[in-house]
Amino acid sequence: MKNYFIENQEKPYLIRIQEREAEKIIPVQIRVEPETLNLAQRGVFTVFLQIDNGFGVSIEEIDLVSIALEGVEPTSTTFNKGKNELILKFNTQGVTNILPENEVELKLTGNLLDGTKIEGIDIVRVISKGKLYLSLLDIWNKLSALIYKLIAALTGASD
Repeated sequence: MKNYFIENQEKPYLIRIQEREAEKIIPVQIRVEPETLNLAQRGVFTVFLQIDNGFGVSIEEIDLVSIALEGVEPTSTTFNKGKNELILKFNTQGVTNILPENEVELKLTGNLLDGTKIEGIDIVRVISKGKLYLSLLDIWNKLSALIYKLIAALTGASD
């Protein structure tokens, strides 16, 4: 898959080419607040979405039912026309496919009313205080240590 940025006098946009198919994608700027998401907490977080003026489209041209952040639909949407911004609210409990890490890339996807795709990415910190989550590396390290101790016990070797 390759991305190309095309700039012409009318509307600059991205072209994504994947297996002989090309699609036009307009990049959008998103900002997730707060910058640290705690998956153990119930509540909402906010995503602010803006489209650069150079693309020749307005936030009001976004098909609101097509918007998703990591596959999760917003619980509410509000246009802030003064800032040419779309404000989206998401349930924290809805983003269950995200594992706690120092930095996680969250991808927002959607369409304009004319079918043109939009995409935006923001990087946030994800934690999960109060719940036990293990990364694959943690699981591997614990399993490796357990296997080593088991082999040592069976062979009579010591640490």
